[in-house]
Amino acid sequence: MPALKTLPEIGDHLIERKGKFSPVSDEEIDAEYSILSVSNDGGISLKNIVKGEDIDQKYKMVYSGDIAYNPMRANVGSFGVVSKEYDGGLISPDYFVMRPVGINPDFIVTLLNTPYYRMYIDVVTTGSIRDRLYPDALKRIHIPNLDAAQQATIYNVSQRVDQDLNLAITYAADCRNQINDRVQDLIVGTGQGSTVTERFKALSAEWEHATAHLSSYSDIVSHPAYQAIIALGSAALPSILDRLGHEPMFWFSALERISGENPAENLSTVSVEEAANAWLAWGEQNGLVN
Repeated sequence: MPALKTLPEIGDHLIERKGKFSPVSDEEIDAEYSILSVSNDGGISLKNIVKGEDIDQKYKMVYSGDIAYNPMRANVGSFGVVSKEYDGGLISPDYFVMRPVGINPDFIVTLLNTPYYRMYIDVVTTGSIRDRLYPDALKRIHIPNLDAAQQATIYNVSQRVDQDLNLAITYAADCRNQINDRVQDLIVGTGQGSTVTERFKALSAEWEHATAHLSSYSDIVSHPAYQAIIALGSAALPSILDRLGHEPMFWFSALERISGENPAENLSTVSVEEAANAWLAWGEQNGLVN
């Protein structure tokens, strides 16, 4: 890795947070705290919630934008950025907490979680006590000198790849379930295996219940149950079109993803009702609407 030495060190942008916290005042003792952990996929998650009076050790308090990492699992991606949701949360004193300065923390974690940098970290930690990545060693790691827009682009591309991968995993799992149901039905011979229509009804009920409180269109259509409906493929089109006739909102995305078409795109002005009618007409033309 000789070329890396010509790049700036990551330590130019990181300040270690060393302070530890334990509740002292009555207000702190009565308060509740989120105890956090760092996973191997670049995420920080909630481990549990405890009252101050039940805290029996000194934790490190983290704030939105901090980077926390497990020094013993840094080479497998145990880095995470603290979200606004977990601002003021507590993390194990065995973890290290770094405050980024003048650099996008999501970019840093994305970079450190790439296979190239995992190998880099593995080389850096080889021979150290229990292969731990201490802050001094982390700060000596070299990184590309990119502007804010380039950093954001790398992070956003990484997010899209993760989303596509999750959708592919959901699709593959649902396909396996469908095959298993078909095989079971053939072997048992009862003809009572899970049909696509039954699967659609179950998934749509789950999706509607889980997203009833959501207002964001992207959050609603990215729900796993909705994505599982898309994974049912063309066999689900009659069920979706039937539902579209009664509740047009939100089904256009699924129809377009499954069919690869959009009969409403050429309309000069498109209302929800007009788009629904265009899809229903398309369904009739293709023998999908009774």
